[in-house]
Amino acid sequence: MNHRLRRISTFKWVIAGSVLCLLAMSVRSTEPSDPPPLASDDPHLPLAPYHEAVLMLSGDPARSVTLQVTLLTPYGQGPFPLAVMNHGATSASAHNRGERYRLSLSAFYFLSRGYAVALPMMRGFADSGGTIVEAGCDLARDAELNGRDIRAVVEAIAEQPDIDRTRIIVAGQSFGAWNTLGLGAAPPVGVRGLVSFNATMRTTACRDQDHSLVVSAGKLGASAKIPSLWFYGDNDTLMPVAVWRDVFDAYVRSGGHAELIDVGPFRDDSHQLLSHNEGIPLWVPKVDAFLARIGLPSKPLYPDFLPHIAPPATRWAELSDVTAIPFINFRGLAAYQAFLGAHGARAFAIASNGAFGVAGGGYDPIGRALRGCSKRAADCRLYAVNDDIVWTASPPADQRQNP
Repeated sequence: MNHRLRRISTFKWVIAGSVLCLLAMSVRSTEPSDPPPLASDDPHLPLAPYHEAVLMLSGDPARSVTLQVTLLTPYGQGPFPLAVMNHGATSASAHNRGERYRLSLSAFYFLSRGYAVALPMMRGFADSGGTIVEAGCDLARDAELNGRDIRAVVEAIAEQPDIDRTRIIVAGQSFGAWNTLGLGAAPPVGVRGLVSFNATMRTTACRDQDHSLVVSAGKLGASAKIPSLWFYGDNDTLMPVAVWRDVFDAYVRSGGHAELIDVGPFRDDSHQLLSHNEGIPLWVPKVDAFLARIGLPSKPLYPDFLPHIAPPATRWAELSDVTAIPFINFRGLAAYQAFLGAHGARAFAIASNGAFGVAGGGYDPIGRALRGCSKRAADCRLYAVNDDIVWTASPPADQRQNP
């Protein structure tokens, strides 16, 4: 099979600079110098540098199409194991192709474990060609057809010299998870397992969708060749508990080798498990364990790709009690007053010499606050996160708190 890769943008280094803002003020960070990544002040990116390219790849050769694929690689030397992460399809239609899927907690998770990450856009989405696949109520057929496109992408990227074609994991969210299961009948050589986050397929082309999902899951399970790890939750707005349990049971009864993780209720919609930092402790350890079982890397090599998780609240003081803040000076006090006046995700860190860091919003405000503080001190610790005091009398063993 002839896979030709056409780059539509050159590789570039991207790094989220440590933006120390007194919710408004920024300072320059010191970056690695060999080779120097380009600095970015975008607080919506992780603190670790990565390589990004956009590729145009051929899809299923039996149904000619060109697919848009984002390829992310960590700052290091390959060959890298490969993770393929497949996108969801909220409000998808012939008139809504959506945007290129590129920045997500799941992608950054795999980067943190040392993987190259491919994020293909299915036909009919973003700048991929073709139209959205629809097979009526034969939802297994939908998954299998999209799975063939995923297979073609995996095989094309696996030919690259900086990719380890023997160590591949394929994952997906929602519609992308359903398509990931469709790959299971004919996985490319080197794919060792599948990870399904909230797999579902919702289409106006089928009236009895719940029943069709169960029947189709049985078909996918009967043809599955590799193990899979599934996640669902108890307040999924697209997949009621009774439906996803029947879907999983049908897959396993038909012969599919799968493990189910019920994350319980999550925020106001467990279908958004991958959209919020609070979900990280619920799924990262489970995926790590699954990867280890199938012989794939599972240890954090580049932890700065993942956001810091807030430590538990303490009873050190009331949030508004500025007299309780240790080591604070006049500049730090002004910064903390700005912290109190802000809303949403934010963090305040302080050190014994009075150095401080404060950041709000973005991908990792805790990490940015700690990094800003650490430019002037070696013993920076979190004092407050969001609306909670997290300070303790003695420093925790590991302030990162990442799984």
